[in-house]
Amino acid sequence: MRLSFDDGTLLLEDAPDAVPYAEWDDRVDEYRAQAQHYRPIRKWATQSDGQVTLEESTATVDEIEDDARAYSDFYLTPSVAIEPREYQQDALSAWQDNGRQGSVILPTGSGKTFLAVQAIADAGVSTLVVVPTIDLMNQWHATLTNAFGDQLPDGVGVLGGGSHNIADITVTTYDSAYRYINEYGDQFGLLVVDEVHHLPAPTYQQIPEMTIA
Repeated sequence: MRLSFDDGTLLLEDAPDAVPYAEWDDRVDEYRAQAQHYRPIRKWATQSDGQVTLEESTATVDEIEDDARAYSDFYLTPSVAIEPREYQQDALSAWQDNGRQGSVILPTGSGKTFLAVQAIADAGVSTLVVVPTIDLMNQWHATLTNAFGDQLPDGVGVLGGGSHNIADITVTTYDSAYRYINEYGDQFGLLVVDEVHHLPAPTYQQIPEMTIA
């Protein structure tokens, strides 16, 4: 089975009928799934001996060719070593224990941006940070540049406000992410969303749906 990223979706070539989350696409005579299901589909396909069981149906995946992932792994250390406060460490640990997935809810001024910096360093993969306004995009860019800029060959990228620079760590607005995520959704292994209550909007919810992070 071959996985590839195609316009914000996963294309599953030569896939068995039991692939979770996948639907048949008559246009290409192959299965297709939302990009957000990359992790569970890959996990499903790489279980021991290629034997996979789903709802009493068994299929065999002899081997998997993963061309969907286009993001990088790296080791980052925040330039200013500050110990997280106890509640920040508790939040970070809960996120780690949940497979690096979830929402962190803390009061204004409690250091959510600092916590995100710690999470980016912990994940060690290309990261897209999505924020609601250009002012916040600029603030995040400054914070991330201060934390990681000298460790990234291309610095911190910016997508929005007239800039179109994609790097291993990139900051973007909701509007720009919605416009371009179908092109870049394979290039990030971590998605950080600021003011996440905006995300359920019909357009913005496509941001996580079209990324393999």
